[in-house]
Amino acid sequence: MESIEVKKIDSTSAELLSSLAKKIYAPHYTHLWLTGGMDWYMNEYAYPVSKIRSEIENENCLHYIAYIKNEPVGYLKINIDAAIEGGDKKEGIEVERIYIDTTAVNKGLGTHLMNFAADIAKSYQKKYIFLKAMDSAQLALQFYKKIGYEIVGSFRLSDTTFHLMKEANLKWLLYHKPAKIFYIYINNKMKQISILLCLFLVIKQFDVFAQQPTPTSGSIVRIENFTSKYVPARNVDVWLPNNYTPTKKYVVLYMHDGQMLFDSSITWNKQEWGVDETVTQLIQQQKIKDCIVVGIWNGGKSRHAEYFPQKPFEALSKDQQKTVYDAYRSGGQSIFSGLAISSDNYLKFLVEELKPFIDKNYSTFTDPSNTFVAGSSMGGLISLYAICEYPNVFGGAACLSTHWPGLLSMENNPVPSVFFSYLKKYLPSPKQHKIYFDHGTETLDSMYASLQLEVDAIMKEKKYSNNQWISRSWPGQDHSEKSWRSRLDVPVTFLLKN
Repeated sequence: MESIEVKKIDSTSAELLSSLAKKIYAPHYTHLWLTGGMDWYMNEYAYPVSKIRSEIENENCLHYIAYIKNEPVGYLKINIDAAIEGGDKKEGIEVERIYIDTTAVNKGLGTHLMNFAADIAKSYQKKYIFLKAMDSAQLALQFYKKIGYEIVGSFRLSDTTFHLMKEANLKWLLYHKPAKIFYIYINNKMKQISILLCLFLVIKQFDVFAQQPTPTSGSIVRIENFTSKYVPARNVDVWLPNNYTPTKKYVVLYMHDGQMLFDSSITWNKQEWGVDETVTQLIQQQKIKDCIVVGIWNGGKSRHAEYFPQKPFEALSKDQQKTVYDAYRSGGQSIFSGLAISSDNYLKFLVEELKPFIDKNYSTFTDPSNTFVAGSSMGGLISLYAICEYPNVFGGAACLSTHWPGLLSMENNPVPSVFFSYLKKYLPSPKQHKIYFDHGTETLDSMYASLQLEVDAIMKEKKYSNNQWISRSWPGQDHSEKSWRSRLDVPVTFLLKN
């Protein structure tokens, strides 16, 4: 564990604390707010300098900043003489805010600050500590339970100032140290109990992949249910290298099917891309530029509709479009799940909402020469579509096992031909862009070789050379995360070459 220093601050540090609180709050809590709500909360309600200064000057309100290597990375706010409704203020303290910067995740800072709060409570001779947490914040709740806190009640925010929040359900969590006497709020009375109450919370979405991945190297910041006006909310996992620091800029690699990238123990097929291992090794070998990886979760049943290039689809006849929509998987399941193709909206989400958020909250290069996109299968198609539709945003695309058929099988399939026609018209200039294609020879990949040859001919026609374009076959490899992992270093090195 890196050395951590926690310093109490006074009103002269109000501006520093205001800036730090806003910086930390945004990447962790943006999913809670409707459009514009978070800006109002941070800049007008919670963290204006004047309000921060007033809170610091309150003798019953203690503020601390945590430092690692002299960099401010955490914020702790404690209210002395506090209690849940019906309790005695002389007996408890409240941890109102415990914020940790993305650069300090997985470094033991959370445990350190909570132990620090417990020491404060002991010094004030308090019987218990309590805090409030969103019931949807499963990882936070798991952390608090791990260090000895228990859910002892719940309430719903009723203050109209919170009308811009998407979620307002909170849980009380209390911890008594060292005797571990817990309290529960029941029927407007505080009752001491020896049997602890545990409430089982239900994850509302992405229940299959709800657990946060544990990387082998680097750290991952989970943005839960990132909201969009274009597509359904989804998780976004931001991988940061071991050397990440806000004092330098990083290349950004956006990757689709984000739930399959980092941790095979929580994926549906127990496979992963091994992105953290591969990228870390390439950085250490100085083969690629320092980068962060943004893993964008697919929408589950909306995946095919979001990844199927829209403009080529719209070039099909109405009868052909209907045939495409009516296509089924081998098991009889509808490929599109009754949803309209929406890849244009998916790319708007990526370009207009997610990328600005990443660029605002992380230290990134924002230009196309340092912004890349990658995926496999349908993710390969949408990666290619992204660089064609937004050549001024993305400077390179890696398309592994590109699913040129668009469907699993269909006699006289018209889809590949409209893809090829689209490429002839919209491929970006080779002078400023790099594109990588590949495929295996087994399972689904066995369908791709002849189609890829037609794409390769188009690339040559558009004057792509070996410096801007790779098309490669991998004999014996199949359509799986295991195979993509085995060769991931090739496209990553090609795009991010140092």
